[in-house]
Amino acid sequence: MRLKKPVTSSNADGYVKIKKETEYYNYSVQVKYQQDELFTDDTHYNYNYNSYTSASQKRTFLFTDRSIYRPGQTVYFKGIVVSTDSSTRYSSVIAGHKTDVLLIDANGTEVGKLTVTSNQYGSYKGSFKIPEGMLNGEFYLKDVVNESTQQISVEEYKRPKFFTEIKKPESTYRLNDSIKVTGSAKAYAGNNIDGAAVTYRVVRKVRYPIWWGWGKMIYPSSNEEMEIAQGETRTACMTDNFRSVLKPYQMNPLIKAVSLYFIMK
Repeated sequence: MRLKKPVTSSNADGYVKIKKETEYYNYSVQVKYQQDELFTDDTHYNYNYNSYTSASQKRTFLFTDRSIYRPGQTVYFKGIVVSTDSSTRYSSVIAGHKTDVLLIDANGTEVGKLTVTSNQYGSYKGSFKIPEGMLNGEFYLKDVVNESTQQISVEEYKRPKFFTEIKKPESTYRLNDSIKVTGSAKAYAGNNIDGAAVTYRVVRKVRYPIWWGWGKMIYPSSNEEMEIAQGETRTACMTDNFRSVLKPYQMNPLIKAVSLYFIMK
């Protein structure tokens, strides 16, 4: 789009002063004197660069009591407001900083607002109750004045009460060998879980040698995992064992691919 700017006259020495604007645009110059007229084909670009930096920069560090919440739970937060000198990089807390803290949902909609003021130590605190019946996902808190944010997750999760562990085999094995695997289940309180039902799967996944694919050799079209064993058992005497036989994957009559065995609990 072409716009016509105001006409400017030259001074006694023939100089023209064009007012600097904050807008960014390209422009051409048209010069008129009595019956003569010159229209330049050169295009000039106007830009505005401000090298001035503020003597101090203010920012807020936001903290929450947890990183993940369920709908309906309460988010407790704290903010610390500091000012950093641009030349010395020295930071100091700001007392009396008044701002609004917003709770923004996964859709970017404001679902909570709280007005706070920092104390003599530069900190403020508050809480929000996460609404129920909304889309879960990534929420965040925002200090409106300093535009600082802190992200939190909202999910319908269940806190785990126990964990399982499978010991790594201590030896090396060949194809068609039998492997004894020992697993254990413990509560986070520290006690062993005895008599619990266990479902296990042993899955094979092909891993080709680093040189495979060089020259005329190509990878097969399918490289999916293959289940080679599965079953059910129970924890007994604090540990449980099961055996599996390593089966080869015939990829080429001359080459047997290297196989990895994953135990999935």
